Amino acid sequence: MLAEILETYAIDMGALPARIPEVRRSVRRATNPWDAWRALAICLRSAGRYRQAAEAFVRAGETCPDPVLTWSYRLGAVDSYGQSGRYEVAFALADEIVAHLDPKSPQFWRARLALGNTLLLAGRDREAARALADTAERLEEPEASWARLARSSAMLFGGDPARALEDARAIAMPEGSTVRGLAEINAAYALVLLGRADEALIALEPWRGHPSLDEANRRRVALAIGDASLALGMPEAALAAFADARDPSRPLQNAHVALGEGTARREIGIDGRASLLEAGRRYRRLGERNWEAVARALLDQPEAARTLAEGPYARTMASLCPSAPQPQEALRLIRRFGYGNLSWRAHLLRARSGGGLPAYRRMAEAILLERAARSTVAGRLAYLRDKEEGLTEYLGALLARPTATKTEEARRLVSELRAASLLDEAPSGPLGQALDALRARSGGADWPFDRRGTESPEAFPLVDLSPVRAALEALPARSDTAVYARLPDGYAELSDRSARRLAISPEGLRKRLAFLRYELLAPMADPEADPCVALRALEALSREIDATTMAGVSAEGALWSVPWPALTGAELRLHPGLTTEGYRLPAHPRVAIWAGRDDGLDSAAAELSLLRDLYPEAETATSSAEARAMTGAFDLLCVVGHARRAANPMFSAIEFEDGPLFAAEIARLEARFGFALLAACDTGALAGDAYEPNGLARALLARGARGVVASLWALDDAAALDFARHLHPLLYDHEPRLALESAREKVR
Repeated sequence: MLAEILETYAIDMGALPARIPEVRRSVRRATNPWDAWRALAICLRSAGRYRQAAEAFVRAGETCPDPVLTWSYRLGAVDSYGQSGRYEVAFALADEIVAHLDPKSPQFWRARLALGNTLLLAGRDREAARALADTAERLEEPEASWARLARSSAMLFGGDPARALEDARAIAMPEGSTVRGLAEINAAYALVLLGRADEALIALEPWRGHPSLDEANRRRVALAIGDASLALGMPEAALAAFADARDPSRPLQNAHVALGEGTARREIGIDGRASLLEAGRRYRRLGERNWEAVARALLDQPEAARTLAEGPYARTMASLCPSAPQPQEALRLIRRFGYGNLSWRAHLLRARSGGGLPAYRRMAEAILLERAARSTVAGRLAYLRDKEEGLTEYLGALLARPTATKTEEARRLVSELRAASLLDEAPSGPLGQALDALRARSGGADWPFDRRGTESPEAFPLVDLSPVRAALEALPARSDTAVYARLPDGYAELSDRSARRLAISPEGLRKRLAFLRYELLAPMADPEADPCVALRALEALSREIDATTMAGVSAEGALWSVPWPALTGAELRLHPGLTTEGYRLPAHPRVAIWAGRDDGLDSAAAELSLLRDLYPEAETATSSAEARAMTGAFDLLCVVGHARRAANPMFSAIEFEDGPLFAAEIARLEARFGFALLAACDTGALAGDAYEPNGLARALLARGARGVVASLWALDDAAALDFARHLHPLLYDHEPRLALESAREKVR
């Protein structure tokens, strides 16, 4: 029976609790009760009954006549005592076991593995990493894989997430096994810490509530999803995940959950004090002075935070309390210990304390460099979420009394921030080296709390920023682009050398856009609806904005949702210098077609047939797997089918029969596209009042697209087909902006 239980434990841990009564009965009639006790202990452990499991492991050792196995069988009690929170009992037992075993024996290394697991449970990650050193290399499978898993867990918060990822991915157990599943979870968590939270979230979602996981690991998955969601600017999703992450047997995890909940609530705009106070109390009970200091700093309790703070990260956070800031001290700590992701906040506090424009400029420089250092498009988009207030203050200070020089500075700020989000995902050469150095200084993570900061005997070396600066200036702003900036009290239009405030307020703009959306969609729901109402709403919006007619518009916030091509004929430009001007399809284009789910779309099949007739050599993907597998450079991408919007637009998706293809995945595809046409609903819609475009259209810009045609609203199926018939032939002889304008005229 023991062999069967061990095999089930490795493959499907969740099936063992149901076998407890059967195994308990076998203990009474077993000829070798030590094996029966061990089998019972494993089942009890899988059910989360750790105290009883520990006692069963001890009984297995006590009843075993073999002088070596008697200690080996007690090993399971070490981990189980740790799981039940009895750490000192677990450590004492581990020391006793190690003292009785030969260091050359496998049992000795199993004891080291048990000790490492218990140190992990106690939150002593670095000690665990030391205890687990070389364990995987000294054990045979499957124990070697469990040792790599434990070492990966230790490295996650013990200082080396890259090593954690390496260990997790080195586990060679079969697909679907418990240890392989836990390794995938560790790998995903390492991606969060390494600044690749979008990849992590995609990898974690299938494990949410997975039946093969025990309750403790389900909660760990929830914590990882919460942290990844926070890193990606999804506080609502983070809160939902944190609600499932609390674990009675892991008090430190619960403290981290409370801290995450408090942060998420603040980002949503609701009171997070109760959660942060809870986090502070929990950290105090655990003797975690530095983490309690972080919680107090987030509560803006500077005296308490500074009294508690001992480690560099906690001291830095304590220096950044808004009510009594110490920005110079914060900058000193940031320079020494590499918390580059916090330097913008120190400069903002300096600006508010009388530092003025010079401090705002340093703040903007820090934000710009940190944004460039994010390793994914999703990370770069999320990075600005809590920094927009500071950037808005800077623009407001520049334009309070605008001069030609200050207006030019404002346009340059907008241009460079956008350019930072357009950098290649994996740049090579000097630019890649400079960005890697920046990531090393800041921890490289899209992460609200750096759990890895340690004392460093030396200051970080200076980074040569010239390759980054050259990359950001490689796409200069064009004089035919109207640039819009959000100020503390509204919007301003920045032309080449002058600034003009818009009469419409942000709230008024949102109301106008909501009304316009309703009127534009009305004819789709009711064929008898008068389309002139929508045209009049469009004219009213045009009057209120009173925009200067220019070839391009680089907007901001809710202004991205204005239908500029219909208002002024301008094309939307993510960057003031990014344009489709001069682009035409070659005579023999390489075309990709993504044919997604089309249930309920009466004209989708006809549109797909049209595309295949127009581009007979096109490569067609009818599944997300086929779309991911496309490689090389395409001149044109055509998407037909359903699309899905998400709270975080980088998790919006094209819907295929085999599942979604997320925007975050599209941004990292090997294939590149010169131009993209998205015939699906809401593919160009902006999330709320976001700083810049995001989602599916943004992902395709990351794959090199000169332009993306997408819908701000729901798309009428028949109109999309009619539009496609007129548009595609025009793309050979006209620039996209003129082709679109001509096709729109023909379908009105």
